Amino acid sequence: MAEAGLKRKTALATVTLIIGASIPAVDAVTKFVSSDYALQVRRGWAHGILALLVWPFLLTGAMLGVDRLQRWRFRRGNQGSRVPAHLG
Repeated sequence: MAEAGLKRKTALATVTLIIGASIPAVDAVTKFVSSDYALQVRRGWAHGILALLVWPFLLTGAMLGVDRLQRWRFRRGNQGSRVPAHLG
């Protein structure tokens, strides 16, 4: 999707797509808690309807925050032709 033109529409498009594809795997960290807990949680809330309603908003907010932080830190530097991140 990034190579099809999305990266020209908004900043951080490629990294957002990669994180978005990987974010449901966050439930894999439950393996470090215990194997029983991992069995109960695995492929549960992180892949369910609740996740479909929550993950996109969390990822969008995080990526807009990262973009804003980068622009604030490097505002005196040359940003080049980088298109700012936006909700659209």
